[in-house]
Amino acid sequence: MRRGHHLLPILAALAGLTLWAGCETAPTPVGGESTRELLAAGRLDPTTQDALRRLIDPNLAFGDRRAAAYTLLNHDPAQSTPALAAAIADPAAPGASDAVVQALLLRPDAPDPGLIDPLMQALLVASADNREPLAEVLGRFDDPQVVNSLRDRAADPAAPHGSRLSAIAALGYQRTRDSARSLLALTQPPTPDDLRYASFDALAELSGLEDVGPDPVAWQAWWDQARRLSNERWQATLVENLARRDASRRLRQTQTEQRLLESQRTLYRTTSPEDRPAVLAYMLNEPLTPIRRLGMELVLERLLEGLAFDEPLREAMRGRLTDTDAQVRGLAALRLADLNDAVAADLVANRLAARSEHVNEVLDAYLRLIARLPRDTAAPPALALLNRPPTHPAAAAALAAMAKADMLDPAQRGQAARSVRATLSSKAPPPPPVITLLGRVGSDGDWRWISVWIDDRDAAVKRAAAEAWAESDRSLRPLADRMTDTVIQPIVIAAATARGDDPATLRALADHPPQRTQVFDAWRRALIAMSGRVPPEDALATVADLRQQGQLPADLYEQMLTATLQRPDAADLDAATLTDVRLLRAEVRLERDQPASARDDFAALAPVAADLSSAQRARYYRGAIDANLRTDRPDDAFALARRKLGPATAAPVAATDDPVVDRFIEYARGQAARQNDVAARDTLLSLRELLGPRIKPEVANRVALLLAELNQRTPPPATAGDTATPAPLN
Repeated sequence: MRRGHHLLPILAALAGLTLWAGCETAPTPVGGESTRELLAAGRLDPTTQDALRRLIDPNLAFGDRRAAAYTLLNHDPAQSTPALAAAIADPAAPGASDAVVQALLLRPDAPDPGLIDPLMQALLVASADNREPLAEVLGRFDDPQVVNSLRDRAADPAAPHGSRLSAIAALGYQRTRDSARSLLALTQPPTPDDLRYASFDALAELSGLEDVGPDPVAWQAWWDQARRLSNERWQATLVENLARRDASRRLRQTQTEQRLLESQRTLYRTTSPEDRPAVLAYMLNEPLTPIRRLGMELVLERLLEGLAFDEPLREAMRGRLTDTDAQVRGLAALRLADLNDAVAADLVANRLAARSEHVNEVLDAYLRLIARLPRDTAAPPALALLNRPPTHPAAAAALAAMAKADMLDPAQRGQAARSVRATLSSKAPPPPPVITLLGRVGSDGDWRWISVWIDDRDAAVKRAAAEAWAESDRSLRPLADRMTDTVIQPIVIAAATARGDDPATLRALADHPPQRTQVFDAWRRALIAMSGRVPPEDALATVADLRQQGQLPADLYEQMLTATLQRPDAADLDAATLTDVRLLRAEVRLERDQPASARDDFAALAPVAADLSSAQRARYYRGAIDANLRTDRPDDAFALARRKLGPATAAPVAATDDPVVDRFIEYARGQAARQNDVAARDTLLSLRELLGPRIKPEVANRVALLLAELNQRTPPPATAGDTATPAPLN
């Protein structure tokens, strides 16, 4: 085995390290055009030209350059293969070859044969760090000529030493019997020791047998048995050995990761709270991928605890948006969305616009961030991703947010609407974000779909359709008619609070008070808000109906009536209706034992009392007299009563049956109960004077009886000149 390197596979998996940091000697072109010549020739299509420019740009992050190479690998080979070959061989584009190799390793299939020559050239001049990935990529080619070329270079004593080591490493990934035979020969003298040990390592890689070690006898015994196997059995044996080897490596890797992560977790926990952000930022910048993943886990923990994120920690998180590990990139985007990080939104919008990300899960996370913090520069890539099933819902959410923020121009809105319509089916509703987007960019004809989805059995679909309807300018009545639906109920309540202005919606809400306290409070706010927008007569009728039912707190009625009186256009509305609203509010205030507030309402009506209808005047005088008596203003109450009943010399009228008469007697009785005998006696005498000859016998009798009680308890004071005890009043 390669001495001192038997743990490299494990450490490489742990670290997620970039294994190709540059060659010792840059390769020179083996034919064909350079990248500069290709770009200048103008024969490349826009996709290839853009990706090639990004691939060879040394100012871009390595992850972006790798993404550009991946774009080329998935593009038309007639265009992309010459571009990739030129980039691999271009000495003026340092790092481009590394990016192409890493992108190739991300793909399970064999590369285009047109890349064999530039990859072979890169391999033969590769540094020790770059040797293994290049060798693994060349192992993807099922081409005898590749094996022959590698075999010849490995066995050539005149060849540069480094190129022989590279060829030996690459033979280990070919996994053919010709390759095994060549490697076995290189384990024998006079092969130099370092080449012999490299050959043992390559045999271990080829066969999947890691435990044989640098033992020529053992390898010869293996070969004696292996060379007699049929082709089918040879391949099956390799598959079995490699499977066992990979399982063993995964186990060792998992065990090592667990020990490493537990130590890092303990370090974080034992750090003082004020120093933890710095430790977390350090973890996020660690070369080891598992530690960066742990860092993202601890970021979420910190978010859930509601702890602060200082700028250095945020900057470390933003750096992970271009992490070499897709999982870390996606988690970084999601956590920065949770933080509403505007800088991260700009970075992600730029990455989307540059088409530098190709992993669907990461694109989904990027789009979720844009949905939280929309950016107009993300509109074109989001429209493109809207047509891809894996990113369809997230792209719809991002575009819906952009539409809400008025970031889409008419052409983009139309394109989004067409894309959504192309996916609609009567058999199944689309994902909820697509419904939201259709509500923002669709035309009148699209609302028939949404009206159907409002009654869908899936709660998420129903909620999205109802919210789309609520956020439009359409009548809320269809939602209000579904007030008993627990999914729609809070949506229509919120919409009614924000914009509800039609009487039918107000009545529908009033007829269905929610049972849950939290929703009930929102429902109250909706009724109050709508009372300030619907016609006053409808608000008045609704309050009257609710009072008649008598199941709700009276302060709700007062607030609804107040909203009606305080509407901005109150001066332009029907005065008689507003008078009824103020009268009812005053009566409600009296019911709530707020006579001072009620008196303010009656005082506001005093200047127009003479112009009120007979029914309004009756309510006004009765309520105003009651409010004054309940605020201990009997003189004001009697002044109102005199205006209401007229002078005492007038002919007897039925008005003496008015409840205000009883109210004065009740007031006097209350004063007597509080030992205010003088006030009680004065009230009774003033009442008898007010009524004069119109007083009814039963009223006169009640007054006389109460006065008698007062006289027995506290005789009336004698007036000047009295010489005899006054006779009792009767």
